[in-house]
Amino acid sequence: MGGLDLASEVIDPENASDAPDAPVEIFPSALIVSIPKSGTVYMNETLRRAGLGNEIVSLRYFPEDRLTLEGLIELRKGQRVAAVHIDAHPTNLQLLNAFVPRWIVHLRDPRSVTLSWTHHVDRRYREGLSERLFRVTPVPTPEYHAMDFEGRVSWQIENFLPSVIRWTADWLRAVDVFPGRFLLTEYQQFKGREADFILEILDFLQIDVTRLNFQLPDKTMAAHFRTGTTDEWKTAFTSSQIERASTLIPDAWRHQFGWP
Repeated sequence: MGGLDLASEVIDPENASDAPDAPVEIFPSALIVSIPKSGTVYMNETLRRAGLGNEIVSLRYFPEDRLTLEGLIELRKGQRVAAVHIDAHPTNLQLLNAFVPRWIVHLRDPRSVTLSWTHHVDRRYREGLSERLFRVTPVPTPEYHAMDFEGRVSWQIENFLPSVIRWTADWLRAVDVFPGRFLLTEYQQFKGREADFILEILDFLQIDVTRLNFQLPDKTMAAHFRTGTTDEWKTAFTSSQIERASTLIPDAWRHQFGWP
């Protein structure tokens, strides 16, 4: 697909010159497409605090989610941030091609995603917010919360992990469709070097950090920041769960991203 940069069509009358063809500076927006439980909320909160307005640009489901035209029209006005879990569906790719000059696609080891998601589901259940889990397909069965932790992990490996694998595979194929249009990043680049990581993605998005009030939020659950280790699944999963989960991950991904 050929790239269409429509940002130049947005005119701010207050900043426009009397000259009819005067260029108008557009402060870019940031679109971060990420797998769940990979630091998404933390990155979004960092950029929101820095001075970018938060924009909702999708229906907010997983593993299938759709961008909205109305949200993207607002996003292309500039100085906004949107963090989404959209999949690489043709409809989403068509909209991205037309409305978003550059974006980020952020990945994480699917085994780590699955473990963090298991903890997230448990926390939502304890907080009485389990209805929010209906944004993710499939939602845990009524018997799920009566299982022990090992049983809940096994359920997520069989039901949630395959969706993570498909979502990741589709975005990796999209790299060839949009060469240079999005920056592929991975959680290990983020954990422990959050400031440098965010500066790197801002540089790719051509956002001038000197015009932002850049500061990191505290690493708390308010920003969905768990303190688990990068490969926590190695000790949290049983040996059979490690074997089952690992067989679903292509060897090429392990080599590409350094996943064990």
